Amino acid sequence: MLVAQDRHDTIYVLDPSSGEVQEYTKRGNRHGGWHVEGWEPLEVIPALAGFATDQYGDVFAVASREKVCVFDHRKVLATAKLPTFVTGLAFAGADIFAARLPVEFVHPKTKTNDPPEMRRSFLVSRLDAEGQTLGESVKPDDVEGGDPFSLALTQAVRIAADQRSENGVVWLADRFRTYRLRRLSRTGSLEAEWHAAGLKGTVAFSGPVPKEVTQNFTKEGAVGYQPIDAKIVVRDLAVRNGLVFALLEPGTVGEMPMIDIVLDATSGPLWRFALHSATSTTYDRLLVTDSDFWLFPVAPGAHPTLVERVPDEVIRQSATASSAAVPR
Repeated sequence: MLVAQDRHDTIYVLDPSSGEVQEYTKRGNRHGGWHVEGWEPLEVIPALAGFATDQYGDVFAVASREKVCVFDHRKVLATAKLPTFVTGLAFAGADIFAARLPVEFVHPKTKTNDPPEMRRSFLVSRLDAEGQTLGESVKPDDVEGGDPFSLALTQAVRIAADQRSENGVVWLADRFRTYRLRRLSRTGSLEAEWHAAGLKGTVAFSGPVPKEVTQNFTKEGAVGYQPIDAKIVVRDLAVRNGLVFALLEPGTVGEMPMIDIVLDATSGPLWRFALHSATSTTYDRLLVTDSDFWLFPVAPGAHPTLVERVPDEVIRQSATASSAAVPR
């Protein structure tokens, strides 16, 4: 299942295999749903997928690997393919921002001597309502290791937009390697960023080859398999009413999963919440309403967890008080 929310805190749950969409209130009560006409089943890997809606829940976009599908409350409006895999989607006004792997796939029937994948210098593609590319932005860091595709996987980013902003402010968070938040302009250019100095997520292109590879891959494919050992830093990102919420992997800044709240892209976290749990549940998706955090587990079929949160007004008041307390 894939989840998204609009500016009114209506939550939408999409079954990508059937095209069924269910609507829920911010408290989790179901109050509607529909089947998308013309739907083609999608097989989804969460790390290579995205689902988002516009401000009012009128138009939706879903991505699975390289495919992007745009639909409304009745039917599929458009489909398109990017030359790479998508790691997340966000609406900014009428445009769709797709977080993407910084690698481009070459068609296997190409007559050139290019390798199956080549490095690509962008992490974000801006699309129109037809799924056509309007522009690309945000260059990945210059790092080395592994083949181009494996390297690109370790540079994946999470993306989110503020649906309460008329201009659709877009933010990025590095999923691996480092704890960094970046704010983009309406056209996708980098406006500001905050970087947690000294906080690194380890990445190694080595390790044992899973038995599934030797059992299911061809001999040539198994030889070409590249093990990756990369520690997740940020699990997910949400933006609401001018505040940025980052769901951190346990071990990033403490033993428990954390939610950082950021007011701007220059000062870093203003608040930090530890998510206490009697179980070892791993959460990989975060939605934020006016009163709660919605945390969605990695495990398929597991129910989300609802956690009451501090109101926006209290967070902003604390920021004002902290600023006033700083000696001039």
